[in-house]
Amino acid sequence: MIEQVSSSALAELKDRLRRRRVHRRLSMTALERLAGLGHTTVSRALNGPAVPSEATVLSLAACLKLEVEPLLELRRQALPARKAAGDSGNTTAPPGQGEVEFEERYRSYVERRHGRLSVVGLDLSRPEQACWPLDAAYLSLEFAVGTERHPSADSRGHEGAPGPVGPQVRIDRAEQALAGRQRVLVRGLAGSGKTTLLQWLAVSSSRGELPEQLGHLRGSVPFLLPLRTLVRRGQLPGPQEFLSAVGCPLDPAQPAGWADQVLAAGRGLLLVDGLDEVPWAQREKTRSWLLELVAAYPQVSVVVTGRPSAFPTDGWRGTVSRS
Repeated sequence: MIEQVSSSALAELKDRLRRRRVHRRLSMTALERLAGLGHTTVSRALNGPAVPSEATVLSLAACLKLEVEPLLELRRQALPARKAAGDSGNTTAPPGQGEVEFEERYRSYVERRHGRLSVVGLDLSRPEQACWPLDAAYLSLEFAVGTERHPSADSRGHEGAPGPVGPQVRIDRAEQALAGRQRVLVRGLAGSGKTTLLQWLAVSSSRGELPEQLGHLRGSVPFLLPLRTLVRRGQLPGPQEFLSAVGCPLDPAQPAGWADQVLAAGRGLLLVDGLDEVPWAQREKTRSWLLELVAAYPQVSVVVTGRPSAFPTDGWRGTVSRS
C-alpha cells in the first residue's frame, strides 16, 4: 500500500513561512524580490496545495531568516512516502509538483535569456560591451493611445460651438497604456522599442516585479514568440510547441500538457513580436493562428507588435481585441 502524504507536515511548513512573512512585515512583492523568486512560485509555496521545491524552501528560509533544517525536515515529511516492501519502492510526486518545479526553471530561464539588451553600435571591438542588463538599459516607452471623444457639455468651444468629435489621441507611459488591458496591439517604427518592451514584460512577469498598473498580469507565464523565427518553421506552433519553436533548451523537460494548462487557466502571456517580419503571403495565416489561440484560450493575455505598415486595416484590431 502507498502511504498517504503528510498533509499536517505540509500545512505546518506553509504556516511557518506565512507567519514569518507577517512577523517581518514583508509584502508578497518584497518577499519575491528578496528571495529572487517569481510571484507564482512564492504564492504556491505559501498557499498552494503542492510541496515547494527544496530550492524554493532554501531561498525563502534565507530571506525570512529562518532555520533551514526544520523546514527541510517538514518538506521531507510532506513528500509521499515510499511504497511498502514488495512494491517498486519509487516515490511519486504530488499532482502538479512536476509542473510547479518546471515553471520555476522556465521563469529563471526567461529572466536570464531576455534579461540583457543588445545595443547595436557600442564598442564593436568588444562585443560583450554591447550587451547591457535590461534593468539598466530599459526606459519606459510612451504610447499614443487612441480614444473616442463624444459630444458633451464641456466639449464645446467658448462660443458654444461643438468641440472636436471622433478619434482622439493621448500620450501615456507604457505601464499606464497597458493597464487593465488583456489584448494589446502595439504599432511603432523600426527602433522604437517594441521588442524591448516585450523583453521587459517577459522578464518582469517572470520575476514577479510588474508595476501596480499591470497587476492583472502578475503571476503570468510569458511566452516570447518572435514571428520571424516561427514562420521559418512553416507550421505555426501550438502551445506545447512554443518552447521548441523558439529553441528553448528546456523543451525536452516540459511536462506533457503544461503549456495548455497555463493558457487554459488564464495565466499565459503571449508576447508576439514582429508582424511586419512575416511575408505578406503568410500574414492571413498568422492572423488565423492568433484567432485560433484566442478562441481556444479566451482568458489568455496577448501583446502583438509590428510596424504600422503591417496593419493596413482594422482587421488585426479585431484579432487581438478583448473577447
